[in-house]
Amino acid sequence: MKTLDAKTAKIVEKRQAELKKLCIELVQAKSENPPGDVSEAAQVIEHFLTQEDVGYQTFEPEKGHKSIIATVGKGKPSLILCGHIDVVPAGDINKWTVDPYKGEIKQGKLFGRGATDMKGGVTAMLIALTAAKEHEDELTGKTTVAIVPDEEAQGPGGVQWLLRNKKLQSDMCLITEPTSYVDEKYSIVAGERGTFWFKITASGKPSHGSTPALGQNAIEMLTKFLPKLKA
Repeated sequence: MKTLDAKTAKIVEKRQAELKKLCIELVQAKSENPPGDVSEAAQVIEHFLTQEDVGYQTFEPEKGHKSIIATVGKGKPSLILCGHIDVVPAGDINKWTVDPYKGEIKQGKLFGRGATDMKGGVTAMLIALTAAKEHEDELTGKTTVAIVPDEEAQGPGGVQWLLRNKKLQSDMCLITEPTSYVDEKYSIVAGERGTFWFKITASGKPSHGSTPALGQNAIEMLTKFLPKLKA
């Protein structure tokens, strides 16, 4: 495994120019969410996979909200590399110091909307997949790249749609979303807080203002509950 790891790492190092080119093209492909149409970015990825002779599937439950899945290898264990290609809107262009959709490189860094979150990570996934393909006969298991929309804002497609429709299944998943620096390096985290929506209802008992003790204040009930929720 160490030998295979070294082989794939060497391939990635050799393909730095292609990695850079692909990432620039993805940044240049507008995919703001809202509205969530990632067609331009998806087209860049499909073209790349076709050139690399990597088979893939696309799923588009609503026009423009397209997911791309490509797999190398077979059997177990199975790993999913997952990343999204929608980006938050660039906003007021005049407040940018660079063109957000030019993909400009300065001092060895690529600037533009989505360069970090997360077209850089998506590019890394794709290059890693093609590196693995060169030694597919040596792989024990399979690697699947899942590139999705509807992460920055909820939409009709994305990971939720793929899971709900049983298009994705694996033993483990690595999401190439960037993390904060730890000791001047990006760290790998085991998960994130996520979202949990719920509704709290407090049912009080009304009483006359002159006899509050005969009633039960619903607001006071909630103030006693909220500290417990935090704990």
